[in-house]
Amino acid sequence: MAKPTLQIALVLAVVLLLSSFVSAAVEAEAEDLTIDISYNNLQDDDDKVNVSHTVTIKNTGESTETVSISLQVLASGYSLSVSPLTLELSAQGSSDVTITGTVPADVDAGVHTIGTLKVETTSGTTSYDLKTDVQQMLEVRKITFFVNGVSEKKVDEDGEELDELAPGDEVELQFDLRNLLDEDYDEGDLDGTITVELDDSDFGDDIDLEEDFELKAGETLDSVALLFTIPGDADEGEYTLEITVESEDGTGAAYSTQWDVTLMVEREEDDLRIESVAFSPAELSCSRTTMLTIEVKNYGTNTQKHAALSIFNTELGIDDNVEFEIQRGTAKDNTYTYQYLIKLKEGQKTGKYPLSINALYEYNTFSDKELVDIIVKDCKPEVVEEVVQEEEQDTTETAAPQEQPSTAPSTGKDLITSSTVVKTVEDPYTVDDFAFAAIMVTMVALIVMIAVLLAALVRK
Repeated sequence: MAKPTLQIALVLAVVLLLSSFVSAAVEAEAEDLTIDISYNNLQDDDDKVNVSHTVTIKNTGESTETVSISLQVLASGYSLSVSPLTLELSAQGSSDVTITGTVPADVDAGVHTIGTLKVETTSGTTSYDLKTDVQQMLEVRKITFFVNGVSEKKVDEDGEELDELAPGDEVELQFDLRNLLDEDYDEGDLDGTITVELDDSDFGDDIDLEEDFELKAGETLDSVALLFTIPGDADEGEYTLEITVESEDGTGAAYSTQWDVTLMVEREEDDLRIESVAFSPAELSCSRTTMLTIEVKNYGTNTQKHAALSIFNTELGIDDNVEFEIQRGTAKDNTYTYQYLIKLKEGQKTGKYPLSINALYEYNTFSDKELVDIIVKDCKPEVVEEVVQEEEQDTTETAAPQEQPSTAPSTGKDLITSSTVVKTVEDPYTVDDFAFAAIMVTMVALIVMIAVLLAALVRK
């Protein structure tokens, strides 16, 4: 009983296998099921794109097949048809069907499923997803990387690498963009944003940059630039810089390009750099003394126990050397500040005197250099001019003012004094003064007469 059962099972398996082969004998080419859509031929106020696309149908079986083709469940806004609807395919034969019609012109770039292509034979039916691939109308032609102002690399595809970067390097990305929409297309202008990001704790500070741009239809733009600095405490290693360029046209259709660029950060063992140099005051004039402040930073992987600074200018007689210790570049205490008081001799000539500052490791091995000018100027004390102010008298308080002759000898020059000069010229007496005096005299005379009369009465 076991053998017949096993035989029946094997027969059934073979039948099922053969039936699967039969059902899969007619098929559509997979690469033909996506329709490429480009908006670069749109003109004026077009809102649809005409398409004509070919799909190859193959019969991989050993017998002739009658095939029916149809489109099912098309998305809104898509008006498509397939021709011919019926095919007679010989064994191992193939034939093309054509999909024609219109698709909307306001769909975002990328791949979208828009319906189903149905292939039906006497042995079975197969349905395939029909898709469109809307092309990017904003072309990122290239990105040029500048390191410390020097062009280092031109990137024109995803996954490229920028190497030999060091902490403290200044990196600038300059974008070359082109709007592929026709200049006669009413909705062809693009509004976009460039985003540059890097988020990695080993890198130190995150990079999060964003820049907006506008690009008219048919035009090229190469003036968009973004800038960042490799953090001083970034570890050695590889970091992924994520670059996204997004835009929208007048219909709201979105276009987006994303590239990843690998940044290779490397550190030298010995890398001392002079970060800043400052004078206080910045220039010397009446005072011939200034304070020089120098900041040194270690970017190397080694702790420098025998670092040094050398400061000199032979013409001014400056020759100073100082030794110090500084921690490795990834440590928190990796900077050193030194101050040096510069005193020039009296009578030092005016001019610019170049001061050479060298950063050294192992006492005398050169690492970095700065050349700055000590500026000496003539001493010109500030002159304060004293202005003579003349007060004007109220004309209601004076009558016919007259200028009094000056008793000072004339020198032909203006007299300058720190005191305010007030000129007041008045007549000695006015009419009111005379009237008041007359009244007072009369009253005095009356009082005298009354006193005399009273005295005469008393005597009697």
